[in-house]
Amino acid sequence: MLIEHLAPPPNVFPHKRAPHSRPYLVPVMAITLAALGLRLLTIALAPTEPVSDFWSLFTRAQNLHDSGSYDAIPGRPDATFPPLYPILLSISFYFSQDRLLTAKLVNTALGIASVFLVAELSYLLFGARAAILAGLIQALYPRSILAPELIAAENLFLPLILLWAIMAVRYFLKEAPSTWILIALGVISGLLTLTRSVACLTWLLIPLISLASRRGVSHILKELALLATVSTLVLLPWGLRNVSALGRFTVLNSTGGVDLFIGNNPHATGNFYAWQADIVAEDPAFFQRDVLDQDATARTIAIQWIARNPVKALHLYIVKFARMFSNERFVADFAAFYGPIEPPWPAQPPLPLDHPARELEQPIVFLLNLGFLLLLLLEIAGVLSVFLPSTRLGPRMLWAAASVVLSAFYFPLVAAAYHSITRYRWPFTDLLIPFAALTLLLSAQWITRTITRKLNIRAA
Repeated sequence: MLIEHLAPPPNVFPHKRAPHSRPYLVPVMAITLAALGLRLLTIALAPTEPVSDFWSLFTRAQNLHDSGSYDAIPGRPDATFPPLYPILLSISFYFSQDRLLTAKLVNTALGIASVFLVAELSYLLFGARAAILAGLIQALYPRSILAPELIAAENLFLPLILLWAIMAVRYFLKEAPSTWILIALGVISGLLTLTRSVACLTWLLIPLISLASRRGVSHILKELALLATVSTLVLLPWGLRNVSALGRFTVLNSTGGVDLFIGNNPHATGNFYAWQADIVAEDPAFFQRDVLDQDATARTIAIQWIARNPVKALHLYIVKFARMFSNERFVADFAAFYGPIEPPWPAQPPLPLDHPARELEQPIVFLLNLGFLLLLLLEIAGVLSVFLPSTRLGPRMLWAAASVVLSAFYFPLVAAAYHSITRYRWPFTDLLIPFAALTLLLSAQWITRTITRKLNIRAA
């Protein structure tokens, strides 16, 4: 079988790296120049406008900068989106008058940071050659090139989750677990949650892997206590803001319950849909409640439906999970090809309806989906090759690699409980790029060995 042929020799996984050596840096810097050029060219050729969620995030950043108010619509406070990404954008507005261009340039910088971070993650796991290949994949992946066009929190979330994975790998590679790395993981977990609320339980992945690796109970309890404490401290200012603005403490958002209802009710399809009439049928006074009461009510209705219909709910969960892996066109639709969308009001398209880029919809979507399919296959092959029994990884390297894989699966597994949007799967795709690079590296080694063997046979 192909996977058996790709089973890596032991020397692909050295347990130690030179502490200050980064032999991949020069090639990755050259790759980064190409990545930067492609992203800037895309921004110049397609002057997209933010719509829907992305309008809300951009408007919040502007209001934060102008008045210090974290509201999309002044006078209507909510916690629909965590604040870290809008805060970053609002700070960047001090440096330029053109706020939309500035936001896209911030996204570009975050995308370039992701190239280096995915290279570093690959280096820690599989060495310098894999790091260069991983950086190249991240730099040239079509969705990553288009992502700066969206004023989306994922632009910040993806480098943060790569940083989380780097620290997790370092934590499990050390002979003696480091308290300082554990504190850093708690901080990053909090920052992830301040970017996307779905990350609120990422800190639990570390003690879960420690439990699987049979570390002592006292050690696991220490991890739990430290990670929970540090993560909560990072989230505390957001919770206090919500007390002031909404009257109650929450460190999450004010739409998680609504999202749960959208994906779990008698009319749910797994996709986002116009859900308002269905919730009113369950609770006629729904829209008279405040935003946190609405969220709690929607969550209760959804949980009650799941409890009454466990088989239907499970089937729907599987459908939602599978749909997250169905295509990669989300970024193109919201950056360019959709028609008029609300908000803003009146509705507007991301690109003018007569813009020349709209004529490229089919080839762009084809490239996005082809790139995603190829990358997914490479990542699956890489993960399987690492965890084959014949690989014989050392225990520290095994659990370090497992921390990345488990972190990747966390996001689609949790998001599928709500409703299916393919962008919820983006962290999965980016975190597993090192494994795709490993597949390419091992394939090249196998091809070289095969050719060499045949040449030697002919020479003999």
